[in-house]
Amino acid sequence: MWTKFAIEYGDMTRPLAALLYSINKQVTITCKDSAEIIGTITEVDEYMNLVLRDAQEIRNGILKKSEVLIVHGQDIFIIKLENGLD
Repeated sequence: MWTKFAIEYGDMTRPLAALLYSINKQVTITCKDSAEIIGTITEVDEYMNLVLRDAQEIRNGILKKSEVLIVHGQDIFIIKLENGLD
């Protein structure tokens, strides 16, 4: 539902619309605690909670891989869309 809304009505300069448009694309997330997460967005909600697949998390120099990782929107500092909004 959210994805359809973003594509049909969303302004890609709006953060949520840009994230919805980026489903199935790779992103790099920097968290407030300086952890870095790289993965592919599979789901996003109105609070910018993200579900990532094939995620790699680097925290305190330790790499942890996860098939599925849920990132709470309040923990996110920066989201970099790897391929822009192509």
